[in-house]
Amino acid sequence: MAYNQQQYTNGQPAYPAQPSQQQYNMQSAAQPAMSATLDRVPLGTDAENSKLLDLIDRLRECRVDQFIDLPQVVAVGDQSSGKSSVLEAITQIPFPRASIACTRFATQIRLRRDTSLKQTVTKVSIIPHKQKDRGKFESFAHTIDSGSDFGEIFQRATELIFSGGVTNFLSRDILSIERNGPDLPHLTIVDLPGIIHNPTRTQTVADVEAISDLSQFYMNKERTIILPIVGCDSEYARQIIVRRCKEADPMGMRTLGVLTKPDMTLTAERENEFIDLACNRDERNRLQLGWNVLKNRAHNEMGFSTSQRDAEEKKYFASSRWGQELDASQLGVEALRKKLSTQLIRHIANEVFKVQGDIERQLNQVKDKLKELGPGFTTIQEMRAELQSLCKRSGSLTREAVQGHGINPLGEDFFPKFNDRSRKFARNLRSRVVIMNEAFDDNMEKWGAAFIIKENATQSQLSPPKSKHPAGSVPPNISRKEFIEREVQPLIRDNPGQELSVDINPRLVYRLFQSYSSKWPNLADKHVEIVQNLCEEFLAEVMAYAWPTRLRSRAWRSFVQQSMEDRFKEAAKELNELKKDRFRNVRTYHSSFEKSYYAQRSEPKANTEQSSPLNKYEDTLNKMLLHYEHQLPAFIANVITQVIERHLIDSMEDIFEGERVHRLSDGQVKALMEEDNVTAAKRRELRDQEFVLESGLDICRDIARRPDLGPYEQGESSLLSTHGYDMPSRNRPLSLGSHRSASPPASAPVRNPFAAGESYARKSVPAWETEEYVDASAESSSQQQRPVSGYGEPNQVATPTSADDEEAQLQRAIEESKREAARGSRYSQQAPPMPQRPTPAPHDDADSITGRAGRNARQGVGRLFGRT
Repeated sequence: MAYNQQQYTNGQPAYPAQPSQQQYNMQSAAQPAMSATLDRVPLGTDAENSKLLDLIDRLRECRVDQFIDLPQVVAVGDQSSGKSSVLEAITQIPFPRASIACTRFATQIRLRRDTSLKQTVTKVSIIPHKQKDRGKFESFAHTIDSGSDFGEIFQRATELIFSGGVTNFLSRDILSIERNGPDLPHLTIVDLPGIIHNPTRTQTVADVEAISDLSQFYMNKERTIILPIVGCDSEYARQIIVRRCKEADPMGMRTLGVLTKPDMTLTAERENEFIDLACNRDERNRLQLGWNVLKNRAHNEMGFSTSQRDAEEKKYFASSRWGQELDASQLGVEALRKKLSTQLIRHIANEVFKVQGDIERQLNQVKDKLKELGPGFTTIQEMRAELQSLCKRSGSLTREAVQGHGINPLGEDFFPKFNDRSRKFARNLRSRVVIMNEAFDDNMEKWGAAFIIKENATQSQLSPPKSKHPAGSVPPNISRKEFIEREVQPLIRDNPGQELSVDINPRLVYRLFQSYSSKWPNLADKHVEIVQNLCEEFLAEVMAYAWPTRLRSRAWRSFVQQSMEDRFKEAAKELNELKKDRFRNVRTYHSSFEKSYYAQRSEPKANTEQSSPLNKYEDTLNKMLLHYEHQLPAFIANVITQVIERHLIDSMEDIFEGERVHRLSDGQVKALMEEDNVTAAKRRELRDQEFVLESGLDICRDIARRPDLGPYEQGESSLLSTHGYDMPSRNRPLSLGSHRSASPPASAPVRNPFAAGESYARKSVPAWETEEYVDASAESSSQQQRPVSGYGEPNQVATPTSADDEEAQLQRAIEESKREAARGSRYSQQAPPMPQRPTPAPHDDADSITGRAGRNARQGVGRLFGRT
């Protein structure tokens, strides 16, 4: 979690609502005590425990804590609570009270037991918040003598931290004090500036709020053990730190309370209140880690040595009510020191590999963001080379998609796998075009005619269906006799020519054909428009995959937009020529035309009188229908070949041809590739994060994997989290906003999906799968559909195993895992693969293939794209 300095200047943060007493009791009962659970985590050797604490300290030194919460103990309290005396008793460092009272930065105190030393060695240094300040603080690091004045050390650290024009009241730099000695515990404590209740002559309201916000910032981290220092010389209900702990840790799962000044309660009633608090009898302030009590030096004991101070403390508890009411593990500095060390070590052991996992996930996210930004370049040559590389990569992906291989080039992951359910429809360009062409062919066969002529149809069969079809209206069903009376007879009667009266004008067959095929242009326009949308969406997918975010809009304008507009115009021009061909009186040359015609003439007609010759109107209709039957596949093939393939699909990779980059001037390359100051600053910030997280990951890998580290049970959530440990999510697919709802006409300019104010996202369902393109008539919905390969529904549905078989497989896997662990195999760290349960059916929502569009697809797509 990155710390935002603005938190210190914009007022109080919003805290979570405090739970009711009933909620508190219920949640407390539902969650195990942290101390009881961590007691199950075994302690390692001294060397192992020291290495664990050093691991976290090294992570903090390399600034990992700015991005990842680390296990730590944080001491917080009011300025007059006796916090400095508690720290002095625990660490045996003679903190000067005056310096502690006015510290403006956190202090990290590291204690390590080292039996090889005969006396304690103390080192001081400053951990910088920013990498650029590391050199500034290097000269401060040094080893100090046992009699050194810590007041002077704090003063020097303050002057150095706030030098160089630093104007903030607080700093994120940390003063580090490391002590190694034969009698010290393994412990690290982060001490924060004391909370101030009211402004003073030297501290403003903003300063008071800044200190409060800093404390809350540390306390809110869910891997932090809070060590609040509460003085018994005033009512604890009135002390700010008690309320702040409740806000940061409502369930008291990760707070270890410390009571000071037990000899200054003044009244027996107040002493009873604090004893009840220490015994966890106050349900509203019950702590899972409990309370400890320390007695500070009295005014006449300020000159006591550490051993004298500890002896006086033991003497007091032995003769007071505190010693009678509380357990010995709650009294005195030795008990507190031991409890803190044990709890922290076990807490780190429980969290260490979760921290490593968080670092890995955060590092992957940072790398993804850097990949989106792309590398930064300063020279024209570098910019041109990168532009050439991006175009080459995009062209390679486009070529594979056009050819329909579906094979990812080496190192790419563009084309979806066969079982990919992410709905990347447009990336399988060739498959989508083939399916669309099949739909167009099927639509033309079913809906291309202006009428559906039925032989001997009943009245109910002549009623048109109520569903829509792609041309916008449903061709009405009509009987052959009625069609002749309504269409053929008036045409022949009203258009006589120079032919004999017993003959008819042969060109009227073409005019009848033109009327009968009047829906072809609309169907063709619709098909071309949908394929254009697919091409546009595919190229947007290529740009979103291969190009850095900052370049997409500019590259779309420079490479895609004009090229696609030119292609769309040529496609529209070609389609218009094909539409005109319907009005050309071109005879049908196929030999089957004459065979079919004469075969029809020789067939007896049930509704025609045997003595009558073949009706000339019937003859005209038969010629037109045969002509229509032969012209229809030609028109379909011409639209697909001459419009779709020739102008939209073929050589689409030429949009990214390298020659176009060579033709760009240096100014054009610079305008396209140069980044602004905001992007450059963002890249520097991300690279700094990447460096920090990679350093942290290297540190985590240094520690030997002990079998006792990690959660007590596999998958157990963190016990310090108020609401349980929420593992960060894996990398998510890139989301670029919402797609347009309407498609542009064939001649409309190509929209830039990456421009400001525009957004682009993959469609959950293709345009050609929606109601306006899929027939869902009652007549067809009852027909059995076949699944379409690659179209969201598998060709074969796996038969789920029975519950008994599944449970048996699960039990066998568990038994095998136990046997492997017992043998101590080198593979025992890896759990065996568990049987997978059947995947539940998708929900019926708008974004699912089984939603509204999916229902239409099941009803109509199988017929449109296949043969029933």
